[in-house]
Amino acid sequence: MTRTEYLAKLDRYLHRLPEKDYQEAMDYFTEYFDEAGPENEAQVMTELGTPKEAAQDLLEQLWDKQEDREPSRSRFKGLRLALLTLIVAPLSLLAILVAVPLVIVFLATILAFVVSALASLLGGVAVLAVFIWESMTLPGLTPAAMAMGIGAGLLIMGIMLLLYLIFIGLSKVLTRFLIAIIRRLTRRKGARA
Repeated sequence: MTRTEYLAKLDRYLHRLPEKDYQEAMDYFTEYFDEAGPENEAQVMTELGTPKEAAQDLLEQLWDKQEDREPSRSRFKGLRLALLTLIVAPLSLLAILVAVPLVIVFLATILAFVVSALASLLGGVAVLAVFIWESMTLPGLTPAAMAMGIGAGLLIMGIMLLLYLIFIGLSKVLTRFLIAIIRRLTRRKGARA
């Protein structure tokens, strides 16, 4: 392997370094080869090892140098993270203790609206059936009385159908609201993590 090939391979391993560190590293290796001279290139490559090994040694040196520059920051990073976790944990527990019952209440309310809607619809059908039955089976009713009974049954059925639509609409609105709240809460957790 020639000096040019060695430096080209080394360049591939070091090209992701910050520009300043990359330039210093490449200058160092180029000067090292220059000082040794063309006749000692093989010996320099043997001393440095493969380009991958030389790059790895350099990266380890840069890592150690970085830790020496910021000793307090790296030493206390874990401690700060642990303290932050201890501070945030009770707040998360409180949020869960509040959120779970609220979700249960929303689900129970939605279920109550759906049951009320079905009960209204069934009640309307039953009242209509009773009014029609009574109008047809009571002896001696005039056609006007029969029409009034059927009309009253249809009126009650219409009111119950309207209640059914209102309850179903409310359950849909509450369901969308609950889904929006859950999405917002989960989005915040994801952003913090």
